[in-house]
Amino acid sequence: MVENEGNVRADVTNDDDISDGSAYLPSKKMTIGRLRMYLLVLLSIMIAFSLFYLLFVSLPCMKYISSWYCEHFNRRYEFSWALVSLIYDTLWLIVTFRSHIKGLLFFAWLSTILLCIFGVFLIVALLAIFQTMMYFHMIETHIIVASVISVVLCIITLVLQLIIILFSFKLSKLISKSIEKVNDSL
Repeated sequence: MVENEGNVRADVTNDDDISDGSAYLPSKKMTIGRLRMYLLVLLSIMIAFSLFYLLFVSLPCMKYISSWYCEHFNRRYEFSWALVSLIYDTLWLIVTFRSHIKGLLFFAWLSTILLCIFGVFLIVALLAIFQTMMYFHMIETHIIVASVISVVLCIITLVLQLIIILFSFKLSKLISKSIEKVNDSL
């Protein structure tokens, strides 16, 4: 166990495992290393999404505003959102890689709050899109396609974020149990 600026960090390896008190079932046993690896992969996917959005959506719209998908694009907001998302996911990846319990819990709780807010926003956006489609029967096809693609990507991101949050809570719990187990043996 290593103390680092108030955050307790467990030195874990892929061989560390904690059973949840139930009977030993190899398929149900989740090791800390395996869970951390899954979480690192999922966070890397989120970073790739953020980087893709920053490079291929946000920056081109800042430069070429005449394209059809940039007409109603809030350039400063979208660029800031993409940059903050990239930094946020990168910091969460670093915390996960270093196995900081408090850091994992902080990012998991903060993401839970943000996920709830974003979920409400997504529901309102869906209702607005469908209301607009019902109200105005002559909407250009590319606007409908762009809206549907945006909503599908938002839903995929929400599901991926939910999985990451659940894995972060589980990983912090497993590391805490591992530290307790080490402290009890001393």
